Amino acid sequence: MRRSTALFTLALLLVVSSAGATDTVSIPELMAAPGKYINVPIRTEGQVSEVGPKGDGFTLRDAKSGASIKVRADRTPSVGQRTSVEGFLSREAGAAAYFLREFEAAPGLDWRYPGTIIVAVFALAGGGIAFFMRRRRQSVVRTVTTPISVGSTVRLPVVPAALDVLSGARTGQRVVLKYDTTVGRTAGDLALEDATVSTEHARIRFENQRYLLVNRSLTNPTRVNGHPVEGNVDLHDGDELLMGAVKLRFVLMK
Repeated sequence: MRRSTALFTLALLLVVSSAGATDTVSIPELMAAPGKYINVPIRTEGQVSEVGPKGDGFTLRDAKSGASIKVRADRTPSVGQRTSVEGFLSREAGAAAYFLREFEAAPGLDWRYPGTIIVAVFALAGGGIAFFMRRRRQSVVRTVTTPISVGSTVRLPVVPAALDVLSGARTGQRVVLKYDTTVGRTAGDLALEDATVSTEHARIRFENQRYLLVNRSLTNPTRVNGHPVEGNVDLHDGDELLMGAVKLRFVLMK
């Protein structure tokens, strides 16, 4: 009986400890294939480029590539500080932009790390495991990842692309484009939150293996590389867009 209990405890330690592993992924890798990392525990690092109000998190930027990602966290690091983040990649319902939700744990207790799990298992092994073994009940050990609500699944184009916001309230944000992406003032897939932007300023569609920008603003047409768009225009990697007073860049995510 004691030997069986010891073997069961050892197997439990090996299974649960392996569940605490967290893959290290760079920010450019995250943004290149975000769907691959949804609801997967990951670790990334970079430099803090922007800090929001308390509880709103901060923006983490990769110095080499310039890629950035929004981090939802309770802590408030300093701008310019280099830091690492462990958490889940997620996305708001109906939004194209991804963000990283940092793990939360009770003080002194972090279930991501094998050390904490080992202590907890040994504390329970003497009573709980022996109790079940005496009754010869079969115990089943499962590793469960609780999914984060990210809204309905969005199908992304086979040629991934994004908009980098270069000015305004959303500066530093990268928005991954869908088959049909709407950009506006306070609504749409990308809300620029700027008074100079129309309610629905433009739409970007993926058609016939190319991205097409459709201007929707009559009073303040979208400009591509300085030229106003009348109707629609094809977008190319590196094109600079101006919607109201907000500058953006179209980027093919290779």
